[in-house]
Amino acid sequence: MGSHKKVLTLFYNSRSYFSQRSLLTIEEKGLDFKKRILILHLKEHLEPWYLDINIKGEVPAITHGDHSVSDSNQILDYLDKEFPESPRLQPDETTPAGRKVKQWRNHIEDLNISRITFGSIKHRNELTKNALAPTTSLRFVEGSGKNPDAEFEALMKKYPKYKEVYEKKIAKWRSLRERINDYDIVVGEIKRLDVLLDEIEKQLEETKAQSGSGEEHWLLGHAFTAADVYLAVLLDRLKYVGLLHHFHGSKPLLTAYYEQLHQRETFLKSCVNLPSRLTSVMIPMMISKMKKMAPITIGTGVVATALVYGFFYV
Repeated sequence: MGSHKKVLTLFYNSRSYFSQRSLLTIEEKGLDFKKRILILHLKEHLEPWYLDINIKGEVPAITHGDHSVSDSNQILDYLDKEFPESPRLQPDETTPAGRKVKQWRNHIEDLNISRITFGSIKHRNELTKNALAPTTSLRFVEGSGKNPDAEFEALMKKYPKYKEVYEKKIAKWRSLRERINDYDIVVGEIKRLDVLLDEIEKQLEETKAQSGSGEEHWLLGHAFTAADVYLAVLLDRLKYVGLLHHFHGSKPLLTAYYEQLHQRETFLKSCVNLPSRLTSVMIPMMISKMKKMAPITIGTGVVATALVYGFFYV
C-alpha cells in the first residue's frame, strides 16, 4: 500500500513543545492526517494502549498504517522520506544546505527545554514577563500532595507489565524537580538560551545579506526548512513561559523573523491559536474526568455545559 493510502495519525498534546514540532511539520508538508489528543495531566500517555505505540510514554508519536514513529526528530525525517513530493523540510544531508539545516536542528535541540519551561514557571516572579503559562502547570512535574510519585506508583500496581516505564518516569521527574528548584541551574540554562539567540541573530544577518533586501527569507534562506520548524516552536515557547523579552526588541532581525512567523498560517494553526488549543485540550479533559465519576445528574451536566460554553465565549 502506498504512503498516501495509509492513515496518518498524530498522537500529541497541543501544549507540548515537541508535539508542536510534529504538528508544524505535518502542516508545513500539507499532509492529510488524523489527530488524537492525549491529556497528559490525566496520564493518558501512560496507558497500556499508548505504551504499545510509544514505549517511552511520551508525546508526540505517529502511526502510519501499521508503522509507528516516536520522537519529533524521527517523525520529521520519516515524513520527509515517506512524502518526498510535499515540501522537503530537511534537504539531503550530503549537501552543504542539508548539513547546515541539520546543524541548526542539533543546535536548538541541545537546549534543555524542560528546565527552561518549568524553571521559568517555578521562578516566574524573578525571571519572566507577561507569561501565558499557568502556575498550575507545575503540578505536571511536582505532582500533588505529600507523595508526588503516587500516580506512577498506582499505575505500577494497575499495569505491572509496564513497571519499568513508570520507574523511569519517577526518576526523570525527581531529577527535573531538583533542577528547577535550583535557581542557579535555571539561570544557567537561560544563559545558554541567550547565547543561542545571539548566534541566531548573526545567522539571520548572514542570510539577509545573501537573500537581498526586501525579499522574504527564513533562517537559512528563502525556503522554510526543518531548522525553521525548530526555531518557530522555540520562539513560541519563549512567549508562553514569559521569556520573549530575551530577544523581542533587542534583536531586530529575530524580532522581525518572529513577526513574520505570525503571518504564516501553518505556524498560527500549530502554535499560536490559543483558543482552539484550550478547546482541544480542556473539553476532552472534562469528558475524561466525567467518565471516571459516578453518574451525574442532568442538572449538573447542564450547568457544566453552560460553564464551558461561557468560558470559551469569553
